[in-house]
Amino acid sequence: MAVTIPAGTYLEVHRATGYAGAPLQLSVNVYDDRGGGHGYRIAGPKYGASGSVLELRHRMTPRDARELISYLERVVDEGPS
Repeated sequence: MAVTIPAGTYLEVHRATGYAGAPLQLSVNVYDDRGGGHGYRIAGPKYGASGSVLELRHRMTPRDARELISYLERVVDEGPS
């Protein structure tokens, strides 16, 4: 049975089961009202979703977004790396 994910923006942590040591992947994902979506991998290995286990899914609130943006702006202010 398919799991329905309410539309929204989520912070997700997956465990990469197909890799030695099963490393974690952190991503921000946006789902629409049909369950489709896209995202951005922040950290961890690149892998197909079929080779992973969802460890955590947190639906982000406007406050979460504002706080995250304030931290990311610090990185932008540092300039090119």
